[in-house]
Amino acid sequence: MPEAEELIIDGLRHAGEALGRLWQRHRPPPSPGPTVHLSDVKRRLELLIESVLGYPLPVRPAQCCAPVPLARRWFDPGSRSAAPPGPLPANDGTAIYLPPSLPVPDDAGRIGRGIAGPDEYSLLALLQALRCARGSALHLAAVDSGMVMDLYLLAECVAADHGVRRLMPGWCDGLAALRARTAVNLEKHRPRTRQAAEVAARYGVFLLGNGVSPPVARTPAGALEWARSAALEIAGRFPHERYVPWLGDCLIGRLLRPEGKPSRSGRNGAWDADQEAEHRGHPRSTALSRRPRASDADHEDDPSPGVWMIQSAEPTPHAEDPLGLNRPEDRDADDDPQGSAESVAEMAEARLVH
Repeated sequence: MPEAEELIIDGLRHAGEALGRLWQRHRPPPSPGPTVHLSDVKRRLELLIESVLGYPLPVRPAQCCAPVPLARRWFDPGSRSAAPPGPLPANDGTAIYLPPSLPVPDDAGRIGRGIAGPDEYSLLALLQALRCARGSALHLAAVDSGMVMDLYLLAECVAADHGVRRLMPGWCDGLAALRARTAVNLEKHRPRTRQAAEVAARYGVFLLGNGVSPPVARTPAGALEWARSAALEIAGRFPHERYVPWLGDCLIGRLLRPEGKPSRSGRNGAWDADQEAEHRGHPRSTALSRRPRASDADHEDDPSPGVWMIQSAEPTPHAEDPLGLNRPEDRDADDDPQGSAESVAEMAEARLVH
């Protein structure tokens, strides 16, 4: 006679299969358009960047932003739209990050020097490469608000657009087509506040080119100065509103802080060689849906004293590895690594220990 747990497991399995069949019947049809993958054009993009800038920059696949925690979504409804829906082009000053795949635009065959899939990758890569050359990511520490960040990204986008038009005049038609498609997507966005509407209006003027767009800053410091002055002007006109950063698409992209250096820590002698060999004999691995950025270990510890507490009960005797590398749960052969991988993938930054 089957146990109660087995009946529950069988029932859940049949329910899961039924839900899977229901989703297969009602899921939306896949996009019929062709798709270009970054792995197919990565080497060509690196050669293009090296030929334009004179030095190489690695091209890596971009990742989605870390998910917004559930508590923040509950207590801060405006944060639900803060994270972009998918991976965006980005750079951290030392490398370029591009989406893993891009669809071929519908107007690729109707413009003389228009952009097909690989050429769109070339445009996005060159736009990010020029921001690397300018040192845009080095000024992230001076950005003090979300509105300043969006306006700073807009000013750097204008500067990179001007640089592409100056260095590659034959790509002006393709760049205009990319801006036109971005303007169509911007029209579908409905700003929640008047401050966001002001930022969207400035971005729309730049995309359509039918007004006074943000000035072309010669340096990132000048772009940051313009972003601060524009943010003060907008905040002064609507002082009782709270701004939530929202600006993010393939043309604007993202700026990432350089990843911190890993800290090197050795194992102590509590785990002997026999246990190490036994542990390596049963490897367990899983894949992360996204990799957190490596945080800087030098600025992690807070030198200021913490909260003092008086322990009224007798403390429980225990022993713990000070480096956190020799805990019993780390050597548990029955633990599910997929659960740990999902927890790590939800983190925006993590400390890398060798």
